[in-house]
Amino acid sequence: MCFVLETKFLCFLVNSDPTKKPKSGQQMAHELLRLNPVTKKIPVLVHNGKPLAESLVIIEYIDDTWKEGYSIMPKDPYDRAQARFWDKFAEDKQCITTTLGVFTSEGEAQQKVLQEAREAFKTLEQAITGKEHFGGDRIGYLDLAFGWFAFFMPIFEEIAGVSIS
Repeated sequence: MCFVLETKFLCFLVNSDPTKKPKSGQQMAHELLRLNPVTKKIPVLVHNGKPLAESLVIIEYIDDTWKEGYSIMPKDPYDRAQARFWDKFAEDKQCITTTLGVFTSEGEAQQKVLQEAREAFKTLEQAITGKEHFGGDRIGYLDLAFGWFAFFMPIFEEIAGVSIS
């Protein structure tokens, strides 16, 4: 669900409506296995009959394929590399290690994971200090990569009964 949001946010930015094909659970499972046999997860983008999986891969593909209009990735190669670095940092530190750890641990172990989460957020906050968005003055790749997390953070905190921020 979270990673589907990244792709949907991009579609709104580039004035594209993601096509939805309602299917039953069984039909959807078979279709997903056919389109993405490796990770068996959504989202999957099918363009010209060729499937692409993973939200950030899809975001980069859309940005590379449809050059006119809104651009998500920085144009400068160094800035693009930095965006990928911060995406990897957030994925490793936020999504997997800390957020999931908060839900799967208790007591002292949970407090340790909470401290790691707070440190990761502090690092991210320092990276964005003085800017409205990670990319500067407009929404970009990292805003899409992190946007879902900001949306769900209050829910995560309430369910786990902790304050990450």
